Amino acid sequence: MTIMECFRRRYHRSQRVRESDLLPGSRVIRAFFVIAAVLIAKSGAVGGGIQVAEHSARATGMGGAVVAATGDATSLHINPASLSFFPGMHFSFGATVQIPEEKFTAELPVRTETKMKALVNFPPNFYISYGSSAGFGAGLGVSVPVAAKTEWDPDWLGKRIVTKSEIRIITVTPAFSIRPSDILALGVGLNIAVPKLLYEERIPVSTSLQPASDATATYEAGGEMAYGIQVGVLYRPIEECSIGLSYRSPMKMSIDEGRLTYRDVPSQFAGRLANGTFLANVPYPSEVRTGLCWQPASWISAAADLQYGLWSDLTSFSVSFRDPSQPTVFVPTNWKNVLNARLGVEIAIADIFLRGGFRSDHSPVPDETLSPGLPDADATVYCAGFGYRVGDQLLLDFAFEIVHFRDRQITSSILTYGDAGEKFNGVYSSRTTSIALSISYSWH
Repeated sequence: MTIMECFRRRYHRSQRVRESDLLPGSRVIRAFFVIAAVLIAKSGAVGGGIQVAEHSARATGMGGAVVAATGDATSLHINPASLSFFPGMHFSFGATVQIPEEKFTAELPVRTETKMKALVNFPPNFYISYGSSAGFGAGLGVSVPVAAKTEWDPDWLGKRIVTKSEIRIITVTPAFSIRPSDILALGVGLNIAVPKLLYEERIPVSTSLQPASDATATYEAGGEMAYGIQVGVLYRPIEECSIGLSYRSPMKMSIDEGRLTYRDVPSQFAGRLANGTFLANVPYPSEVRTGLCWQPASWISAAADLQYGLWSDLTSFSVSFRDPSQPTVFVPTNWKNVLNARLGVEIAIADIFLRGGFRSDHSPVPDETLSPGLPDADATVYCAGFGYRVGDQLLLDFAFEIVHFRDRQITSSILTYGDAGEKFNGVYSSRTTSIALSISYSWH
């Protein structure tokens, strides 16, 4: 029996809150297990659609294969070394519209198909950079590398696991680059990140004199700033070929004032289901990317990237409480490392740029802890885009992508959804459609 299963049996023997077994903070641990699993498992580089791989329309159209690319200011998001190969002053602003679709089909004997409510994500991005002829470059990026949300019917089968969730991480990245020779550039950036979480679930409450009814628990957290670094190298041995390498360090996302609030609580439970606060440290893992960009002619370039997420470093996280009577809880995670591949091509015809791309993403999340709060699966991504140069300084970019997730059948979930502790096993089916737009302006 795992540590988590011991915890669940201790605090949630029947998942029904009674006057005799209400324990302050016990619901926080259970829900935060799902919240932190979401933040850890989905924020890095994998297939679940929460990471905003679409940090610009150009990158989206090329499948995200931009580690060795030097075409615009947005490349500092992945490899700050590219700034030295991009002279002049450049500004870019854009946004991505993400439309997720999710369906869960429960196993027999309760074979139920539920579709998630229609939602739209709208993470923006902003970049500004300057490159000098002397080989120095500097830039600033503001982006939302992690953004996702779900919302299910308040009375659906998994209401006691989740009815609503949202996660968002805003990152500000100042970056610098130098080019000690004509063929080599080095870059470094500081990542300043702030996470925000929202999670809701329904709690069954009853007494000997009153039939069961549901209260709603809402968990909200806005963490303090977390800091990390990213470094990059860009090597151009010949004019037609570039080789890129970048590394993003791990960060510790601190939640110091997590808030738990209840709604629709019967009066006799008001003292036991009291609002409270919690604290946690959730690690954000490191990542390595490498890529090759080849330009055999002035009108065409092709790129290929590999992205390696170091998820095996995440063995556990902890949750503690303002109430000193509640002990700190350590929860094991045991994720696995994943390797993702990206391919892209760009063709220039006069003032028009045509782009295409492909991504293959893998999920590090084990079946046992996969949650409908933010489900994840291996994915295949198809991308297309185009750009149009308006004069010498203004560039408009547009991209479209479809993320096809493999159906994921879960048979070993530790999550339960009913009074008898039924396991939340079933099949997750997902798809996400994204549309990206960027506007860039340059001063040479």
